[in-house]
Amino acid sequence: MPKRHGQLFDRCFTLDALYQAYLDARRGKRKTPSVQDFERDLGANLAQIHAGLSAGIYQVSPYRRFIIHEPKRREISAPAFRDRVVQHAIYSVVYPIFDRGFIHDSYGCRIGKGTHRAADQAQRFLRASPPDSYTLQIDVRRFYYRINRDILRGLIERRIKDRRLVGLMMRFAAMDEPLGLPIGNLLSQLYGLIYLDPFDQFVKRELRARRYVRYVD
Repeated sequence: MPKRHGQLFDRCFTLDALYQAYLDARRGKRKTPSVQDFERDLGANLAQIHAGLSAGIYQVSPYRRFIIHEPKRREISAPAFRDRVVQHAIYSVVYPIFDRGFIHDSYGCRIGKGTHRAADQAQRFLRASPPDSYTLQIDVRRFYYRINRDILRGLIERRIKDRRLVGLMMRFAAMDEPLGLPIGNLLSQLYGLIYLDPFDQFVKRELRARRYVRYVD
C-alpha cells in the first residue's frame, strides 16, 4: 500500500497559501472581469474563503457552461474565480503527492512534461524498436464523461486520509450526471491522471511493456 497523507486540509488553506493560490489562479487572466472583481476587495475575499473552509460551510458555485469545438465538441464547465483559487490551493499540496507515484512516461497535464516531450519520447521508442515490432495507438472514448466518481474517490483515498480534504476534492468532481467530471476544472486534470494511473501501472508492471507513452487519455 502507498503511504497515506493526513492533516492536509489546514496546510492547503492558510491565508498565505490562499494568497499564493490567488496569484496562480489569476495568471494569464488579470484582465478578465471575474479577476478584477475579486481583486477589488482581495483581502476580504480571501478571508471569506478562509472562514468558509475553516467552518466547513464553503459552497462550490454553479459552473458557467459552454460548448467548444476544438478539435471536437466538448462541454466546458468554467468555475467561478473563487473556486479556481480554492482548487489551486488544493492542487499545490496534493499534486506532488500523486505525481511522485506516476510512471515516468505519463506526459499529459504534468509539470515538466507536455506534448513535445511525449512526442520526442515516442519517436525515441520508435527508433529503438526492432523492425518486426508493431505500434498500438489507443484512445479512451469520451474519457472524462465516463469516469466513475466512486472509483476516483477510492483512488484518492489510497493516498490521502484527510477526510475533510477528500470531501472537498470530491465536491469539485460533482456533476448532475451519474458518471463524469466537469471539464474545465484544474483538479479534473489531476483526477484524470489519478484515474488512469492503475492502467499505466498494469501496462508497466504486469504486461512489462518497455516502450509505452501516454499523453492524457
